[in-house]
Amino acid sequence: MLGAATHPALIAQTAAEFGRQAEAAVKAKDWTAAIELYQKAVEVDPKNVGVRFNLGTILLTQLKVKDALAELRTADQLRPADPAIECALGRALLQNGQPTDATTLFGKCVPKRSNDAESRYYFGIALGQAGRPKEAAAQFRQSIALQPDFGPAHQSLAIALRRAGDDTGALAEFRAAAKLMPDNPIAWCDLGLALKSSGDNKGAIDALRRALALKPDYERAQYALGVALKKEGQNEAAAAELQSVSKQHRERAIRDQVQKLLLDGANFEKQDKREQAKAAYEQAIHLMPDSAAAHMALGILYARGGDTTQSAEQLRQATLSDPDAADPHYNYALVLAGTGQFEAAAKELAEAISIDPDHTDARMQLGLVLMQERSYDQAASVYRDLIKRHPRSAEAYNNLGLVLLQSGDAAEAKEPLRQSVALKPDYAAAHYNLALALHQLGENAQAQSEMDLARKLDPNIPKQ
Repeated sequence: MLGAATHPALIAQTAAEFGRQAEAAVKAKDWTAAIELYQKAVEVDPKNVGVRFNLGTILLTQLKVKDALAELRTADQLRPADPAIECALGRALLQNGQPTDATTLFGKCVPKRSNDAESRYYFGIALGQAGRPKEAAAQFRQSIALQPDFGPAHQSLAIALRRAGDDTGALAEFRAAAKLMPDNPIAWCDLGLALKSSGDNKGAIDALRRALALKPDYERAQYALGVALKKEGQNEAAAAELQSVSKQHRERAIRDQVQKLLLDGANFEKQDKREQAKAAYEQAIHLMPDSAAAHMALGILYARGGDTTQSAEQLRQATLSDPDAADPHYNYALVLAGTGQFEAAAKELAEAISIDPDHTDARMQLGLVLMQERSYDQAASVYRDLIKRHPRSAEAYNNLGLVLLQSGDAAEAKEPLRQSVALKPDYAAAHYNLALALHQLGENAQAQSEMDLARKLDPNIPKQ
């Protein structure tokens, strides 16, 4: 429901101003705000290369690879042969599973960026994935020469050397990587494996235990530790590690089966095969009784079928199975609100928001629930806060206007309703609510105009 385009006449800020606000958000590490602000800057000035480049790089760091590719490709078209843009686009292509295309771009941009250790590192990764290990190792070495404390380059060079049969060189690089990245369980695990291969079981055990201290469920490290302990004659400790690995195998197999059942259930729902979907979800719960996803899927299925009692119970179970997930609380609240349990629904929505402050739907629904309880001041506060977070949300402005209208303050309601229709000119409900506000204020001609437009947009709008 969000994302309606702002009318050009309402744009009060320039791309540069939005860009400055985005840079401040980046410094604060508020990536969501930074992305939204850069997107606004793009809307204002679509040909601003710097804005598109900055937006693309942030999207890439947030693993929104497809969106990053679109922005960086546009930047590359607007300013061809720019080495910074080409290297960023190369990285996006690499993360999108296109190493061959990435190597082509890195081959163009890296020679122009002689001091860019990171781009050389990613060039090496792309070359390795493209089946060119010797060239990859050369790029990793050059990256390290430029930035000796760049841990990932040492790690990747070690892997390249190991695959080339240079175990001594690989071990030295694994040691360097672990020293430079002491909080990285993969670095310690790889060092442990290299030490084990060299015959240093005691050193391997120490390194592998460091890896597991950082990541207790690291199966690869657990298995290697079990083998190393067995070689050292520590049979009881070895058995414990290997049994843990077997348990993780079984648990992973169950998780995979549950995931398949959830996908099957969703597909059955698309085909309107409700009973088959229900059976799939119930089997998933049988295999994994504490699966919040399975309880939630079954609860939503019951809700769609009108069985609110069963739906509420399954969704309650979902909140108990994973109390730190926002969506079970949100969906449970929807069922509670639908059965008139507004106070309980408000508590669940508040819980969802406390878990995920960016859960826009939960905030929107909380305002509606508070309005149903006639807690107009609280509902208005919810929507005002939502507008601060999403100043282009026509729905938030409409709902704020509706709250004010229902509280009897048509004069206050008029402005947010005007903002709503300005942000989303085809929003029938907002035109209708604005017509009601104007009518209460005695502005009958404008009220009739808004009502006519509302009915034109939605013939089902009720007649007054």
